Amino acid sequence: MGKIEESTEAFLKNWERKQAKKRHNTTPKHRLSRSRVYEIWAGMLKRCDEPKHASYKYYGGRGISVCDRWRTFENFLADMGHPPDGTSLDRIDNDGNYEPTNCRWATAAVQAKNKRPRSPVDPRTLLKKRQAAYRKWKLNRQK
Repeated sequence: MGKIEESTEAFLKNWERKQAKKRHNTTPKHRLSRSRVYEIWAGMLKRCDEPKHASYKYYGGRGISVCDRWRTFENFLADMGHPPDGTSLDRIDNDGNYEPTNCRWATAAVQAKNKRPRSPVDPRTLLKKRQAAYRKWKLNRQK
């Protein structure tokens, strides 16, 4: 009888857990989860929060974060609205966080002008790298 009671108790706990999930359903009420603006919002969160994301090193890895208000899609949408055609989310200060005062919808042309400065490349270093690559190529070709 002990095993039956234990399995019944386990079943009931599992059932209660499933019912609690149903009561606290996290399904969005906005019906925009497949929209372009929702995808942009979700991508923003992933770039900043998920170390396994391909672009994390350029965002979360550099300390870029999303403000607490924008952790909720409805707040992001209320602040930014829907993106006009031909635009995407742009941070005005590339070292700043994702927050209402630092974000805008911008075209690719505007975003191209708003990049982080690249560190200058020393021509001597570049020449050495080319020479090393040429020597390696020449050796591999002779084999």
